[in-house]
Amino acid sequence: MIAVTLLLAITEPEPIAQSRLDIAQIVADLTFPGMEVTWEIAKCGQVNAYYQPKLKHLVVCRELVEYSPWLARFAAAHEMGHAMVRQLDLPITGMEEMAADEVAALELCIFSDHCMDLARTADYFYTLDGEELPADPHPSDRRRGITLMRLYLDPAPLVHTWGRLLGITGVK
Repeated sequence: MIAVTLLLAITEPEPIAQSRLDIAQIVADLTFPGMEVTWEIAKCGQVNAYYQPKLKHLVVCRELVEYSPWLARFAAAHEMGHAMVRQLDLPITGMEEMAADEVAALELCIFSDHCMDLARTADYFYTLDGEELPADPHPSDRRRGITLMRLYLDPAPLVHTWGRLLGITGVK
């Protein structure tokens, strides 16, 4: 998979090539023993990313990568959070969407050097200010933005909670 990723990265234009390398690293960082995840950057006709639990497959839409590479990194890490919760049968309290956001924050601020992506994402959601819809499992945009900014400002509780849950002993 790494050789294919590197070959594609050489032949693709920026920002797709760099995003492919970044997402490969995110998937590697967040694939724990007992998990299997395939992934791709694909044309979807929308700015989105999603995890398909039955296929154990992550899709990051090319439109999202072209719109915002930093938002694509957040979305990939968020969707890997769903993969972790489902495949490792992790106990979560509250909304799975919030747990997936916590995993994204852990990846961006602790496992990698993309912590500013979390701050940008927090600002992005806060300024969207969409209403919370009953059928949508995500919290309101403003609530999500505030929560992500809190995680950006103090990621230490993530290390404690998720570190114990996943058996992580050392981080970057």
